[in-house]
Amino acid sequence: MVKENKVQTVSVPIEVAQEYVSKLLGFAPLQLSDDLYNVIITHLGQMIDEFGEKLLDKFSSKFTTEKIQSLTYYLKEKLEDRLIDMFDSFDIFLVSKVLYLNPSVVLKDDELQLSYSEKYDKAIDDRIITYTNRISVLKSCLTETEQEAAKINSIIHNLKNMKNNVKQTLENVYGVKSVDELCASVYERNNSISRLYTALNNINLSNVNFLSICPPPKKKRKHKNK
Repeated sequence: MVKENKVQTVSVPIEVAQEYVSKLLGFAPLQLSDDLYNVIITHLGQMIDEFGEKLLDKFSSKFTTEKIQSLTYYLKEKLEDRLIDMFDSFDIFLVSKVLYLNPSVVLKDDELQLSYSEKYDKAIDDRIITYTNRISVLKSCLTETEQEAAKINSIIHNLKNMKNNVKQTLENVYGVKSVDELCASVYERNNSISRLYTALNNINLSNVNFLSICPPPKKKRKHKNK
């Protein structure tokens, strides 16, 4: 049984195929084709417009302006379609036959280096070592950063738990929902005590009217049995 070797072919866009020759020539072959197309299509359009004006001058009594304009538009459209087909073939011919480089051609920038410099080679090795050390330092810093981030996340978690515990204690013990509310309650209580203390200090104990504020309790009379 004979096995046939199948050769895999890869199609390359024409824009990619012209890159190497463009580097050598200093301009893109397809750009040259586009410039030619633009010049030709512009002159053809002007010629058709002049042709339409001549028809309008000579046959204005037989044809309306709209019909002549429709005719010129039709001619432009057909010529443009035909010109596009022609230049598609011209592009392939230009790139593959005229402005074409043999695959064996190598530009100067792509030639292999034939000279060897020990000093240059050592400089490259030193740079590789330098960047390798920098990468190691960056990896170490990254590890330390991740560890510190884990510690911070743990602290944040503990703070959240402490906050929940404090909130629950405030509600269960003091009947308030926040520290601010507790502080306001303590502040109000201290103010009340301070006002009471001030009022007591301002009372004149020698004033007979003070006794009327807190009269002594009355003694109960005992009934004698007759």
